[in-house]
Amino acid sequence: METIATLPRISRERLSSLLLSHPSKLAIIDVRDDGKPPSPTLPTLPRSPPPLLLPNRQANSPKKTKPDYVGGHIKSSTHVPSRNFASSVRALVETLREKEVEGVEIVVFLCALSQQRGPGAAVRFLRARARVEAEAEAEAEGQEGGGGGGGGGGEGDGKVKMGRGRPGQEVVVLEGGFVGWQEK
Repeated sequence: METIATLPRISRERLSSLLLSHPSKLAIIDVRDDGKPPSPTLPTLPRSPPPLLLPNRQANSPKKTKPDYVGGHIKSSTHVPSRNFASSVRALVETLREKEVEGVEIVVFLCALSQQRGPGAAVRFLRARARVEAEAEAEAEGQEGGGGGGGGGGEGDGKVKMGRGRPGQEVVVLEGGFVGWQEK
């Protein structure tokens, strides 16, 4: 199973070359934050402050993140802020499965430096995609009459499936992130 340390990397030179020669073969996912507070996934009820809270403290203020998405982006990239990535990863998996049919061969993840958020999002994406594929396979087997058998081996097991994602669509992380990209 892929980890942040074992994810394949792509250099800014190679990405630049691919963007200039074959932009339709790329899906670039930028997970830098935009400075907005995390959007709640469930409605929250208003809370009264704790009785012993001093007036100058803000107990329920939303966490502010330092914006690092401002200042530009890579042409044709899709912005999926890391604060919302967990709630939108399944939709991203479905979108990129459709794009694979359209010829997208490489999915590039990046954040500011591609040290944590970008690689972490790539690993989450790979795991979510493996779950979606397993669900689709189980559903297909159920519709075919469920003839048991064949559990594990073969093409679909282990590192090959997780490392490259689906055959023909490689998942990589941009070396140096957006900061490294901008330096060139």
